[in-house]
Amino acid sequence: MDVEWEASWAAYEFEKSVAGPALSTVNVTLPITINAPIDRVFPAYSNLYNSLGRHPFLSSVLDRRTYIEGGADVWEFIALEDIPAGSASIPGRTVGQQRVYAADHWYSTDTWDAPGVITHQKVTFAEVGGATTVTEHLTFSAPALLIDYTVKNGVSSHIENQKAMQRDIENGTL
Repeated sequence: MDVEWEASWAAYEFEKSVAGPALSTVNVTLPITINAPIDRVFPAYSNLYNSLGRHPFLSSVLDRRTYIEGGADVWEFIALEDIPAGSASIPGRTVGQQRVYAADHWYSTDTWDAPGVITHQKVTFAEVGGATTVTEHLTFSAPALLIDYTVKNGVSSHIENQKAMQRDIENGTL
């Protein structure tokens, strides 16, 4: 798994720096308010394992390694996904790196998968009156032929995950 992650991450870094300008990019902001305090919402929401069974594509997560760098808890992983393609699904292996800044209540996640689909997420948390607003700032980059498909599926899956996380945090499941 280390070799796969390292080769895929090198492809991500290459595409981000060299091919990045040639990729089409779309930014989307998705806020949701969860009726629970930030100290309950942040640890539940920032734990990718809690998206299993809630995110419509995510089927499993393979851990690569964790470490601390620059004040962040860093987690490298491969997400196994079943990506919808009409009446079928395409198995996907998405390499990712999450950086969690727990003291400041935010995290970022960068992911890459073939053929050149890059997603950057910055997720922020703000508590007002006992409720927490979670805002996902998403940047999707992909070849021009795939950008609409990438954004449509990415946004719909994030919204579905947000609603499931909201439901399960509010009802005490998480």
